[in-house]
Amino acid sequence: EILPLLKYAFGRTDWDKESIKLIAPNCKYFYINEILREPFYIAKKWNNPVNNKITILSTISDSSYKGLDVIFKTINVLKKLSKQKIEWRIGGISDKSESVKLYKKLHKHKECVKFLGILSAQDIIKELQNATLYLHPSHIENSANSICEAQYIGTPTIATNVGGTSSILSNDAGILVSPNDPYEIVSAILKIWNDKDFALKSMKLSIITINRNNAIGLEQTIKSVISLKYSNFEYIVIDGASTDNSIDIIRKYASSITFWISEPDKGIYNAMNKAVDFASGEYIF
Repeated sequence: EILPLLKYAFGRTDWDKESIKLIAPNCKYFYINEILREPFYIAKKWNNPVNNKITILSTISDSSYKGLDVIFKTINVLKKLSKQKIEWRIGGISDKSESVKLYKKLHKHKECVKFLGILSAQDIIKELQNATLYLHPSHIENSANSICEAQYIGTPTIATNVGGTSSILSNDAGILVSPNDPYEIVSAILKIWNDKDFALKSMKLSIITINRNNAIGLEQTIKSVISLKYSNFEYIVIDGASTDNSIDIIRKYASSITFWISEPDKGIYNAMNKAVDFASGEYIF
């Protein structure tokens, strides 16, 4: 009874926008991007690590809809169709989980899967840097931050085409697959394995940094962005009228910044929406 009366809502995918329209047709929807954890903005990027095996990373929970079954079904097909060594590393689930014990009984090739348990941001970054690819196998999803984290690090990304995932990943920036077709997923994995430059073929990105009185963090972030091997991006810095030396830092790197502005704003979401207005990329980070 309450939801149809909503006047305002915010989100970041076409899926949640359309869902809100169904529930509350008169609701005004605002697009608000989500900020990643800070370590991802300053981390070194993926750089085609040399592996003698296909190393896949997934970070999921052990909820039934998060796709652990997809992982085991895909491994069975991958082992059948490829002679490559495989290691599927799964963060977020312990090997003591009851669902893990069940799937290990039901499926072959359990020796290919390593359960890493709960990972810190730094742990995930290290895993992404060393992986062949990131794969998000969920049956139900809206806008998984883990997909955005993988893309920001530059790790080639495969995700199941469910919910709002297609709003944050397309077949030009990664590969979308059906969660119910392990053969399609295996085809995508082998495509990335056989094309080491896949991560460098993405579409234009708009990278946005929001700052207020954090000169040290700002400089670290700018250095990280301008060190990217990927070149098809614009870089936008929105400063909220900082009173420290943030403006000096921005001017120091101005030649590497597409657009910047420093003026008072109404908070972080106002600043983010302002940045989106200036962005021209097909994907915003």
